[in-house]
Amino acid sequence: MDFLEIFSENLRKIRKEKGISIKEMAKITGISEQFLKKIDNLSAKRIKLFHLEKLCKTLNTDIKNLFYNK
Repeated sequence: MDFLEIFSENLRKIRKEKGISIKEMAKITGISEQFLKKIDNLSAKRIKLFHLEKLCKTLNTDIKNLFYNK
């Protein structure tokens, strides 16, 4: 499993555990729904640190939880 797969899988898992849809995540973070879907289906080529910060704050999780291979 590569870096992006780990990140995407962990983000999806945490988001679903919190009961937040991609649409809701987009509204809360200001990140486009289209880009969040690209992250979810592994077609995003790069993710800015600014976006990572917003995702972590919204999910109330530490950034390491998004990159840790469980």
